[in-house]
This record gives sequence, structure tokens and C-alpha cells, in this order.
Amino acid sequence: MRKVASFILSLLLITSVTTVYAQEATPQYLELTVYDDGTVKAVYDVETDPTEVRVDVELFGSSFSNLVVRDDEDLPIEASVHGSTASIDSLGALELNIVYLTSSLTSKEGALWTLNFTSPASTRIILPAGSAIMDLGSLPFGIGTIDEKTYLDFDPGDLTVSYLLGLPEIDPEPDPDQIEAEATISEVADFIEDKIADISLPGPEAYLVEAEALYDQENYLDAKTKAEQALSLAVELVQIHDSAFSAIDNAEDAISDAQIDGRTVGLSEAVILLQTAQENFDVGSYVDAVATAGQAEQLALASSEPGGNGFLYFGVAVVLVVGVSGYLFMQKNKGTSQRPSFSTKVINLDKILAEHPNLRTEDKEVLRFLSENNGEVFASEIRDRFDMPRSSAWRLIRRLEGLEIIEETKVGNQSLVRIRSE
Repeated sequence: MRKVASFILSLLLITSVTTVYAQEATPQYLELTVYDDGTVKAVYDVETDPTEVRVDVELFGSSFSNLVVRDDEDLPIEASVHGSTASIDSLGALELNIVYLTSSLTSKEGALWTLNFTSPASTRIILPAGSAIMDLGSLPFGIGTIDEKTYLDFDPGDLTVSYLLGLPEIDPEPDPDQIEAEATISEVADFIEDKIADISLPGPEAYLVEAEALYDQENYLDAKTKAEQALSLAVELVQIHDSAFSAIDNAEDAISDAQIDGRTVGLSEAVILLQTAQENFDVGSYVDAVATAGQAEQLALASSEPGGNGFLYFGVAVVLVVGVSGYLFMQKNKGTSQRPSFSTKVINLDKILAEHPNLRTEDKEVLRFLSENNGEVFASEIRDRFDMPRSSAWRLIRRLEGLEIIEETKVGNQSLVRIRSE
């Protein structure tokens, strides 16, 4: 009888001990933070029976590190891991907070990462910054961002999240209207810089400013229209400018021919009109310059030799011979003998170029030509030397004059270009 009682008591004790070690916690909430290298930080909250000496908690993954367990009073408590189970001395604890790291929840195939596991509790998964979600095994009930990191909230169950890291940003396809507006504005800006930078034509530049403002407001159609208006006006004004330049040039030639031929009657009026045309040209009144220069040319063509006695005819003949001889001599020497006589100058071209590093190539070549000719040449010599149109030469001279590198003076009917004295 005593043996039977001892056996029953032993059986009860064994049963009691087994019950203690078999207790499991109740899952409450799981948060997984995924890092760039696939490591996952798990924060797992569970409820426990405070009368139980020890509880077993199933961890997520197959390998673990940095395991820390705290009770509901934030006090650390002892725990040991056996396989994927943590045995925790939980006596007196109502809740447990379990934190650890694991690399066994994620896998990588090529550039694609996948997080795959089964959760018994509501779960939040926080992906690395810059992640692009490619696939989900189940739909989350919540989604958002924390510190630029995407998070997903799931109900308990099998969870799979596939994502890419560092996915390059794809720029949206540009608006065709934007492309056309940008191209037109660029074309106008280049035209103005190349053709009319030294011409008094403020209208096109004002239109261009308006076009750029409309472009910044993303009003591309109106920006393109305004830029086209600027280009049309610029082309028209350049044509008027060139016409005025040619008209003045023709008037100068007509007056010069009349002087050589001795046709001085009526020529003084032509000279006055030519000076007026040049003044109009300098202030940007190109239409008036065209009209006035045209009148000067007509008067020069209509001029005649003075009548009178033989002495007067002789004087005219002498003037004519001298004029023709001078003209032929000038043509033979390309005008170089017409320059005023000055003493030899020392031109420090290197210093000029160093002080103006942004000069254009053609500007530098003309300055070199000037330095090789004692610092001064006629404008016609520049045109001949570089095979340059009159309008281009005029703009180049205006540009260098604006930089105070050269100065221009009138010698007869020609323009003498001279490097300024320091």
C-alpha cells in the first residue's frame, strides 16, 4: 500500500513539473525592422501568466543574436535559446518584450530581396529606406512611412514581402511642348548673342525675357509663341540694321566718287545728310538712317562739276588729277598711306588679352592685326584682311570699343581704328 502511494505521489510531481515547462506565452504584437544587408531586428511583445515560473516563446528565424528580454517593469530577465525557442524565467511578469537580431528571415535572388515567415500576431514590417516593393503575399491593412522608410501592417498569418533596394529613379518623359519651347528659347538667345549683342535692339530681348518667365511658369505653348515673336522681330531688326549700314556705305562711296570726279556742286548737302544718317545709326534709328543715307546718295549722284571760266576749269582739272592720282595710289596700297603719321607705339598685346580673358577668337585676331600695324588700321583694312562683311566688322569694332580696348575716329570718309593708349 505504501508503495502504491509513493508511486502516485511521484507521478503527480512529474506531472506538475511538466506543466511548468510546457507553458507558452500569448503573442500580442510583432515589429520587424529590415536593414539594407537583410538583417532583421525583431521586437516581440507577449503576455504571460505571472504565476508561471518559466515560459517558452517561439522566435522567428533559425539563428539569433543580441537577445534581450525585459518584463513589464522594463527589468531585464534571464532567457536561454534552444533551437528556435527561448525559455524565459517569467515568474511575476505580466508582459515580456523580446528583442533580437536575425539574418534568417530574408533571402536574396539577384537584386530581389524576400522576407518570408509566419506570424501569430499583428505585425508591422519596416523596409529599408529607398525600397521598392515588388510583390506581396497578402494585402496589408495599413501602409505608411516612418523616417522615409515604408512600413506595412499585416494581420496574423503567412507573410511574404519582396522588394528591391536602390531602384534608380526614372525621369518622366518630357513634355513635347516643353522640349519645343526650350529649343526655341535657346535658338533666340543664341541669335541675339551672336547677331545683335552689339546692336541697339531692345525689343527682341524684352520678348525673350517674357518667354523665359512663361517657361518657368510651365506655360510652354505661350513661351514658345513669345520666343518665336522675339526671333521674328530680331531677324527683322537685324535686316533693317544691315540695310542702314549698307545705305550709309553706299552714300559714302557715292560722295567719295563725286569728290574724285570733281562733282562738288550739291555735294555739301549730301555730306550733311550722310552725317545725319550716321548719327541716326549710332542711336539705333535705323529706319531714319536708311532714308537719310538714301537721300545723301542721290544728292551725291546728282552732283555736278562747277561751271565758270578757264581758270576754274583748270583748277577743277588739277583737283581731278590729284584726286584720281590719290585714289589710284590709295587702291594700290590698300589705304595704308592714308593713315595719320604717328611715332612707333609699343603695344602690350599679352597684357590686353590677360585683362580680357573672355574675348572672342575673332576679337583676339583683330587685336593682333592692330598690334602688328603700329596699333591702328582703317576699318576697311580689317574687312579686307579677315574677309569680313561690313556689318560683322561694325559689330566687332563696337564690341571692342565698348570694352575700352580700341577707339574709332573719322579720317576723311574712313574710320580709323586704334588701340587705346594706357
